Order: sequence, then structure tokens, then C-alpha cells
Amino acid sequence: MKKIGLFYGGTTAKTAVVALKIQEAFAENEVVLIPIEGATRKEFESFDNIIAGTSTWFDGELPTYWDETLPELTGLDLTGKKVALFGLGDQKKYPDNFADGIGILAKAFTDRGATLVGR
Repeated sequence: MKKIGLFYGGTTAKTAVVALKIQEAFAENEVVLIPIEGATRKEFESFDNIIAGTSTWFDGELPTYWDETLPELTGLDLTGKKVALFGLGDQKKYPDNFADGIGILAKAFTDRGATLVGR
């Protein structure tokens, strides 16, 4: 099986913990953890399967690290790549836009040709 690139926000502790738990659920060395803060275009292109995780900030916004990275990926062709997403958020303080960040990521990946998997 090909390796999976797991892109996540390393500066948010809870997202990093979830990323590690996902990695542990797979076989050893099957998932490569890549903090989005330093991710490159080449890294996105090098994986056929991607897992991307984000928290949702404030009123449904992506954290700064994803906001800064997505524009740099403009023109990236992810056709044929499968992408699974996971998200975190504050359900009590922001029930109307709880985990909206994954919707923003979903659009960004599908706009670049990727196929979403999972629910």
C-alpha cells in the first residue's frame, strides 16, 4: 500500500494529537505526518492519498496556517488523489459553525480535482 500524507496544523495541540492518533491507527510507516505550517506543493503532489485536518476558529474560519497555505497551492492538480478530512471545533461557543473548517478544506481540495472519501 502507498504511503498516506497526513497534513495537519502542528501549532494547535488538539489537532496534532488527533493527527497522531490517526497515524497510530494505521500500519507502521504507512502515514507520513506533515505539519501544514511547512508543507510544500511538492509534498501535496507526492501522495496519492491525503488526510487533512484542521480546527475551526471563531465564526467558521480556517486557522491562519491553512489560510496562508491554500493560496500557495493555486493551480495544483490533485486529480486522481483521494482526500479524507477531519476537523475540530468548539461546539458550545460556536454551534452554528461547528467544524466548518472541514467544509472550506473540502472545497479547496475538490476545486483542485481531488476526490473526497468518507462521510
